[in-house]
Amino acid sequence: MNLNVLLYINKNGEKRRVRQYHYTAWPDHGVPDTMSPFISFYKKIKTETYQIDRPLLVHCSTGVGRTGIFIAMSNLLDQAHFHQHIDFYKCVTLMKECRPQIIQTEEEYIFLHHVVNEVLRTSIDICTPIELDRKVASLTSPDNTEYLSMDGVVVEEYEQMGEPVEEQVLDVDKRQVKENIE
Repeated sequence: MNLNVLLYINKNGEKRRVRQYHYTAWPDHGVPDTMSPFISFYKKIKTETYQIDRPLLVHCSTGVGRTGIFIAMSNLLDQAHFHQHIDFYKCVTLMKECRPQIIQTEEEYIFLHHVVNEVLRTSIDICTPIELDRKVASLTSPDNTEYLSMDGVVVEEYEQMGEPVEEQVLDVDKRQVKENIE
């Protein structure tokens, strides 16, 4: 990750600093092999911009895949924090109404689930361990209709959003192939 101060703006006596955070570890195609650097990048930006009442502009080269994951992740983590539940499907569907190509592939949609889960699972600094256990238990409870498990529902849900922009073959374990799931 690089941080560059691009420019200072002085308008009507008000100075503003424009900063660019540049995440360089995301491959051009696919998703990162590990989540930790991306989570660190996200947390650094959220920490540094938390109390600033100014817009945050997020954009990758195409403005869809990586951008969509960052924005959806931010929205979903806010949902978890303020509303005690998360709704991946609704979040991404609403984003697709504004930008149909956002979150382009199944692989990106699954990565979004994994990265949000990882942040919720490891964000002890946001709440006490007891509160975290309670949150994770409620989010992953079978009684919670908002929760989407990782056992095939994610892929089915993604397919309900419409035709993917690009078909990709995922290297999955035979136990996770739809025909083998009971």
